[in-house]
Amino acid sequence: GARYHFVQRNTFFPNQTSQMSVYIGIRAGILALYGFQLTYLFAGRNNFLIWLTGWKQSTFITYHKWISRFNFLLIVVHAASLHIQSKASGRFEQRIATHWYKWGIVAGIVGGITMVSAIHWTRTHYYELFLLIHIAMAVLFLTASWIHIHNFKYSEFAYSMAAIWAFDRAVRIGRLFSFGVRTATVTVVSDETLKIRIPKSKHWNAFPGSFGYIHFLKPTTF
Repeated sequence: GARYHFVQRNTFFPNQTSQMSVYIGIRAGILALYGFQLTYLFAGRNNFLIWLTGWKQSTFITYHKWISRFNFLLIVVHAASLHIQSKASGRFEQRIATHWYKWGIVAGIVGGITMVSAIHWTRTHYYELFLLIHIAMAVLFLTASWIHIHNFKYSEFAYSMAAIWAFDRAVRIGRLFSFGVRTATVTVVSDETLKIRIPKSKHWNAFPGSFGYIHFLKPTTF
């Protein structure tokens, strides 16, 4: 167990409710900050653990989903506990006027929107819309989280999340430039199957089980 104990005559947290709730709330928040490192890492195509383990990206995407769900539950516990603590200690009116408190609320709401918009139905029927929403919410969540935790000297967590994401994007751009722009030949094989032939870059060595991501530069192609 957590082994939390109520300490009498605590001048900062005078009653048991404010004292117990702050212990739970802060622990949940810190656990979420650690967990979100994995959320951002496992979502990337250039996750270094893919290179180290040889696991498929789909495996890490599954971990990404479940870790994100647990992280959101930690956010709910964090928010609920510290709301109770703010009320119990008589500091709610003071805190709700601060930037860090308001942006903490924004981060929680954005996390909820991200969860709801990522349901299987949306990803199956409107994948591009899901992707745009997911990226926008990820940026907003990271920004809101950074503002929320900055005053408490936890900014390093936000910086590391940003670094993980920036590294993934930088490698993607580098690989795009390395492969270059190619003219593809598309053949209709059946009603739901297209055969796409693309001249291979000399920098990319194909092998059994290898794969790539295709970007169609003409939005009107389909």
